[in-house]
Amino acid sequence: MKVNKELENKIKELEKEIKKNKNEYNNLKNDKEVIKRELEQEKDKNNNIRKQLNNSKIHFTIRSHCDLGKCLDMKSLEYGNSPHLWNYGHHNVNQIFELINNNDETFSIKSAFSDLYLGMDNDKISFRRRNENSQSFKITHFEDGYYLFQNINGGVIDLTDFQTHNGASIGKCGRNNSTAQKWKLVIHL
Repeated sequence: MKVNKELENKIKELEKEIKKNKNEYNNLKNDKEVIKRELEQEKDKNNNIRKQLNNSKIHFTIRSHCDLGKCLDMKSLEYGNSPHLWNYGHHNVNQIFELINNNDETFSIKSAFSDLYLGMDNDKISFRRRNENSQSFKITHFEDGYYLFQNINGGVIDLTDFQTHNGASIGKCGRNNSTAQKWKLVIHL
């Protein structure tokens, strides 16, 4: 009889333990579902922000790592001109650009005040009409906050010979990750 009582007590303890484990399991399962829902909501929120950015017309200046007071600048808003480096000017429309998402992990660099896009062909970099030459760039973000713009044909936007005087040439070069190829995007308000 004493053995039966001990067995009954052991069985009750095990049943309590099983019930406790089931409750803990159900709580963990519920927590997992809550976390999963929260992650999905956060993912949706991030996708919505990304879509808004892709569809918005945010204006940027593109500043040189070699001298943050200087920008990629169009010599004029006319077809065929090559970019050069120039002192930043808040109202200088030749320095204000939009990044256009091409929906293929590349972007185009468009003048905010003309219908011209930066592109590279075999021998030069210049502003042209849409789709007239290679105007798609892969943008690499570095941890230091700078960006590299690499054309899909391989050329990289490069500050020629690290020169930082007004009118310094901006051309194309093979990728070498030097400071002459690093640019900071600064939102233009």
